[in-house]
Amino acid sequence: MSWINRVRNVLASVAKKETTDNLWHKCPSCGQMVFTKEWEENQSVCPKCDHHGRIGPQERFGLTFDPGSFRVLPRRM
Repeated sequence: MSWINRVRNVLASVAKKETTDNLWHKCPSCGQMVFTKEWEENQSVCPKCDHHGRIGPQERFGLTFDPGSFRVLPRRM
């Protein structure tokens, strides 16, 4: 057995570190890869090109109003 086969066998048995799938966010405008934490801290704005990403209504209400100062009304059916 050559040394390269021994190294391959050892490397195959080493446990790989698990990473989350949502560690990075790709800007749809410029293609820059940004840490998701940085993207969220910057309120969904790309630090490179200033592209404003979409946010949902709950997040927008949380940014616009004080906590506990609004109430979501039920939808009509």
